Amino acid sequence: MSEWDAGQTNNMSWSANNVSVAANGDVSLSLTKAPAGSSRPYLGAEVQSNEIATTGTWSWTAQAPIMAPGAVFGMFTYKADWKNDPWVEFDFEFVGGDTTKVQLAIHMENAKGEHMVLTPEAQKRSIIDLGFDASKGMHTYEVSVTEKDATFYIDGKQVAKFGPADMQGNVWQIGPMASFVDLWSVSSGQEAWAGKWTDPGRPLVAIVEGADIRPAEFGSAIEVVSPPV
Repeated sequence: MSEWDAGQTNNMSWSANNVSVAANGDVSLSLTKAPAGSSRPYLGAEVQSNEIATTGTWSWTAQAPIMAPGAVFGMFTYKADWKNDPWVEFDFEFVGGDTTKVQLAIHMENAKGEHMVLTPEAQKRSIIDLGFDASKGMHTYEVSVTEKDATFYIDGKQVAKFGPADMQGNVWQIGPMASFVDLWSVSSGQEAWAGKWTDPGRPLVAIVEGADIRPAEFGSAIEVVSPPV
């Protein structure tokens, strides 16, 4: 669990108190007001795995919060050694108030250490219309990463596939990654992306039923059953 001032925003801190484990093993992450006298006005939650892998499939089964503008709920891979490794990250992100869509993202570095993301053309395929409200039940989100591409799945269905041709500079630089889940609020510089965060007057709560890494295993673990004709 993370417990420090968040680096990607200036209005909240990570708090271990915002992570709880139910009797059935479900993990809840919450975004709340901070107590009086705190260094920042809001508290969020972040958990990460001890296990790491370079290739394989990262999986999360979760129920998104009832979101609000300016909030972000992410399930993602991230470089295992955050101080020394080049940036590599694959994301599922619920952004703002709409939980019927999820955004996919990839972050890498080129040989010069420059930050590279999906090209504008590839980004057109990165916002997925789910066909359901992710805040109303559990769903499984998976990303399979190989030396040449990444395939994203939701409930066993492939929703996107990206490779070097979809990245700025045709870069494809991967490395050891852990699994993360977080819930946080944006600051003013991120409002164009996520909306303006104002206190919704209630906690935002995400529930994670399970998360795992299957090193060197590719494809969804969920068999999609076609409806009878």
